[in-house]
Amino acid sequence: MESRNKGEGGLTKDSVIQCEQIRTVDKRRITRKLGSVNSNCLQKVEEAIKITLAFGEYTF
Repeated sequence: MESRNKGEGGLTKDSVIQCEQIRTVDKRRITRKLGSVNSNCLQKVEEAIKITLAFGEYTF
C-alpha cells in the first residue's frame, strides 16, 4: 500500500505499510516505536483500512 524509505520518519530500512493484512498483536509484543508517518500518509492508511474492513461508503 504505502511505501516508506529508509531514514524517512526515523526508519532504519525501507518499509511498506500493508493495510490489506490486518492482524491482532498482543500489546506486550510491542516493545518500542520503529518510526512515524506524516499526516498525509496517515490519511492514506486510514482510507485503505476503511476499504479493507468495508466501513462507511465502501460497504458493499
